[in-house]
Amino acid sequence: MDILEPHRQCTRERMATQPVVLCVQDTTELNFNGQAIDGLGPLSFEAPRGMSLHPTYAITPEREPLGVVDAWRWAREPKGPDGTRPGIKERVRWGEGYARVADLAAELPQTRLVDVADREGDLLDLMRGARDLGNPADWLLRAKHNRALPEGDRLWARASRWARSASSCRRGADGRRARSINRFMRNGSPSRMDAAAPWRRLA
Repeated sequence: MDILEPHRQCTRERMATQPVVLCVQDTTELNFNGQAIDGLGPLSFEAPRGMSLHPTYAITPEREPLGVVDAWRWAREPKGPDGTRPGIKERVRWGEGYARVADLAAELPQTRLVDVADREGDLLDLMRGARDLGNPADWLLRAKHNRALPEGDRLWARASRWARSASSCRRGADGRRARSINRFMRNGSPSRMDAAAPWRRLA
């Protein structure tokens, strides 16, 4: 029995009332403070014990929460003697998250769904998966790679034409030094940008 299914059903009903829904996915860690419990695994470092959780959270563009539409949970296996970690590649969770949003798009034809991911989700597997499904849901990724575009230019150069930058200073906390922050903000309405086949990355 899936105890989250009633929540998901209510979430779908709330999503159906909205013209646009952002489906935001990200990963967090559940830290059990190194306890030796069956089913736990290492986290960012090998000593802490816990699990990883990758939920997809539905919100409106006005930031009204609608609910959790998916939650991918797993425990890492310890690294082997050669320093590699066995098991499934964790990057697949981003493509799986998009696939679940795509399934919802078929159930909610009157609602525009936008899958949102940070730089870790800037993966060709996700883009190809969306393309192969016919892009039933839009996707919005924080760019990590300066990808090629069909016209021959690069993503970041194109984006700079309709963005402006602003700098600020963030005060340090807990003894840390202050640091400067550079932000790029949209100026106007950019045209849609597609990655060029074969979805290559330029250095």
